Amino acid sequence: MRWRDLLPWRSFVFETSWSPSTAVVEIKKRVGPRRWWPQRSDSPFVGASTGEYTFKFRRKISYRNPSLPVVCVVVQPAAHGGARVEVKMRLHFAVVPFLSVWMTGACLLGLGGLFAAVFRGKPEALVALLMPLFGAGFISFPFELEAREAEKLIREIFVAAPAQREIGPYRS
Repeated sequence: MRWRDLLPWRSFVFETSWSPSTAVVEIKKRVGPRRWWPQRSDSPFVGASTGEYTFKFRRKISYRNPSLPVVCVVVQPAAHGGARVEVKMRLHFAVVPFLSVWMTGACLLGLGGLFAAVFRGKPEALVALLMPLFGAGFISFPFELEAREAEKLIREIFVAAPAQREIGPYRS
């Protein structure tokens, strides 16, 4: 595991021998519509197509998780006649402001604890330095677990396509 794996976004690109239209059809088969009331379906993702060759979806789960990544997929023609699939995962837009407020408060609390420990001689105040670490870990580790699962499911879509080629694990 690398440090950048703990950041709440991930992107990767791979190529497949399927044509872009075939790749789009295969993705559409696995992305079900979003519904207010859960219904049984075999699709591992819920979301929608945002364009002819673009998708925005999340993994279908039966529980609430603020770290569940939003997956954005763009399918483009590749140089060899196949399809180039670009995948980006990020946090939901509503989680980012909450996380920003939390981390600002945690950092201020940590700085206050550092100030109290250094200038007032209270070494127990150094515990406040753990708050920013707790905040980062609170979102990073669950995001990493969910992103790995989503990546595995996305790659399973293209297993049937011959000659899948990895462009690079991270391309931002």
